[in-house]
Amino acid sequence: MCNSTLISFNYNFIRLLSFTTLFFLLTFNIRANNIEKTIVPGGATVNPGAVSCNLKTPLINGSFFDNLTASVTNTVFSVLPPCAGSISNVTNLTDADLNNVASISITGLGCNGELAVADSNDIYPAGTFAGFKISAAGLLQASIGATINIKTYQGGTLKETFNAVTSSVGVNSTLVDSSGNTILGFVTAQPFNEVRIEYTSLVGVLFSNTIYYAVIEKFCAGPALNCNERTTLSNPNFPVIINSSKTGVTGLACVGCSVNNADNLISGSTTDFATINLAVGVVGSSGSISVKDVLGTYPIGTFAGFEISNTALLGVDLLNGLTLTTYLNGVQAETFSGSSGLVSVRTSLVNGDGRGVVGFVTTKIFNEVQISVSNPLVGVNIGTTNVYGAIVQKNCPVS
Repeated sequence: MCNSTLISFNYNFIRLLSFTTLFFLLTFNIRANNIEKTIVPGGATVNPGAVSCNLKTPLINGSFFDNLTASVTNTVFSVLPPCAGSISNVTNLTDADLNNVASISITGLGCNGELAVADSNDIYPAGTFAGFKISAAGLLQASIGATINIKTYQGGTLKETFNAVTSSVGVNSTLVDSSGNTILGFVTAQPFNEVRIEYTSLVGVLFSNTIYYAVIEKFCAGPALNCNERTTLSNPNFPVIINSSKTGVTGLACVGCSVNNADNLISGSTTDFATINLAVGVVGSSGSISVKDVLGTYPIGTFAGFEISNTALLGVDLLNGLTLTTYLNGVQAETFSGSSGLVSVRTSLVNGDGRGVVGFVTTKIFNEVQISVSNPLVGVNIGTTNVYGAIVQKNCPVS
């Protein structure tokens, strides 16, 4: 009797231990295609598809993903309001060819069309960038033909909506690439497994657009800064983005003013650059570019600046047209401008013969730094300022 009881006890204990072990493995670690995915609360995987850190990744079937589906979630056709149009080649959104596109055409005022990409394998955690690569045609400030919303869903339930293009705010031309395309999206605050793009026409005539693919970006913290060493904030080393809401031309109407290729600031290349172009004699307008770290902050005493070049003016005159501003979670922390407030790290900038770093030592914590360029005097042509990257430096005592 005792032996039977002992055997039964051991058998039940082994079953319980096996079940507990299996439950633990299924809950916290899943191995699929020899890739480990760690589960966090809410079922979101830390690294869906094992994508690289701090790089925008096309959400397409192939190397990283294998169970994505594209669909039309809202057709254009409607009787009231009267709407005509079509959405075609939607499966191109998830195939392996990055040049294949889906298309949408809308005729009618206030008409809607919506496309979606869903992942039946993974749930993407809060803090992931979600968006779409599309053509910018008909969406720039001067000719907005439709509004665009980027939406995230989980299990068919709407999680977040981002107003990427509105009736008054078009696609930021600074983020349009040389082929006329742009990526619209946002850093999410909730988990999701589906991304949708919704168009609503603003004009009664034909509006059309092309959509390449959905895009995600997984952000990872950057390395600790080395003492007394200038560091460029760029991908993939740091989780930085161009903050489009603080990037572009502002102020008085400025024909010929522009900010171009802003994404080059965070590309990781040491040779490409963004440009800020200002017309002759236009005072009251400025061109700005802002770089934000979406995960980390930088302490008091950190040098914050930008590497730039401008051969049109000597260093002091150029500095008088520069303003650098730091922000913490969108709130202005500090701002310095002119030769009295900013420091030129390289004499080549002051001598007017090339590249240099300009900035200041902060007295407040920040996670975003912005450069603004303006003409300092009426009739002065500050020309084109090349901006190579945002620079930070951890200052330590030297023994």
